[in-house]
Amino acid sequence: MVFVNKIARIVHICVHEWGGAANKNIGDSFLLTWIVNDPEEQKKMLRDGYEDNIRMQELADKSLVA
Repeated sequence: MVFVNKIARIVHICVHEWGGAANKNIGDSFLLTWIVNDPEEQKKMLRDGYEDNIRMQELADKSLVA
């Protein structure tokens, strides 16, 4: 359990540093989220898809770095 807690601390710090949130821990896996708060940006993503949206690409890059 000590090992899992150390890993969880590292994951939480990295995710928070890159603008995400650690949502849930199920055994040895973590659910991590990055949210777009701007309603206009959300509508644009739904309409155009994530490939054409720079903000969505930035969030995907942040999640990979974290």
